[in-house]
Amino acid sequence: MNLDRLIAVRNDKNVYRDGRKCLKAFAGTYTKSDLLREAFNQEVLIEAGLNVPQVDSVSKIGDKWMIVSEYIRGKSLSQRIAEEPERRDEYLAMFTRLHKDVHKRRAPKLFPLEDRLAYMIGQTEALAPRRDSLYAMIASLAPDEHICHGDFNLSNVLMTDEGALYIVDCAYAARGSAEFDAAVTYLLTRIRLDEEAAGLYLQLFCGTNRQKRQRVEGLVPLAAAMRLYRCFGDEHARLMRMLDI
Repeated sequence: MNLDRLIAVRNDKNVYRDGRKCLKAFAGTYTKSDLLREAFNQEVLIEAGLNVPQVDSVSKIGDKWMIVSEYIRGKSLSQRIAEEPERRDEYLAMFTRLHKDVHKRRAPKLFPLEDRLAYMIGQTEALAPRRDSLYAMIASLAPDEHICHGDFNLSNVLMTDEGALYIVDCAYAARGSAEFDAAVTYLLTRIRLDEEAAGLYLQLFCGTNRQKRQRVEGLVPLAAAMRLYRCFGDEHARLMRMLDI
């Protein structure tokens, strides 16, 4: 495998292309079990009928653990919006329709969302003073069985030149509340794009259902708490401020 063709750089991982394969190399903060869980989640979402790159293997090159997957030729929706800002609303509509389709699927093999949230919050020291209220918020979630991506943002949806959409980065996938998953996406769109785009996403997701919109907005502090489990740079400060919305 060749690590010379770097195609994406993030704080905690680098992504390489080797022919028809995509090699996602993780930083030392990730354990082998983290990689195996993400690869497992990818395959479960494929079994549920979603467009997700096929996993080839979990491998190690030197000191780097990596997931080797099918390479998808395309650009993320965040890239497309940056290059074609006049089409932002069109891309957001595609994005939201895809998110709703994810929530229509079921995947009993995924871990329960409530368990994942409780673990992440318990492992995040900055949340220690708020844990009781956050655990109470987790307990209030409806016992749903929707597929929740957990990190559904515009950078994690790839669009090919033919218009096919693929979902990537499935590390946080779980089964549970679609409204909570929407709260995560709303939060990330506010942070990484802007308030107007986040508001449009929420409008498209909830439609005229005011009660649904209120549920999503009410779960933003819990979404911020989950994101604090592994975040970088100035995003940490912004998430801390959103805990008190």
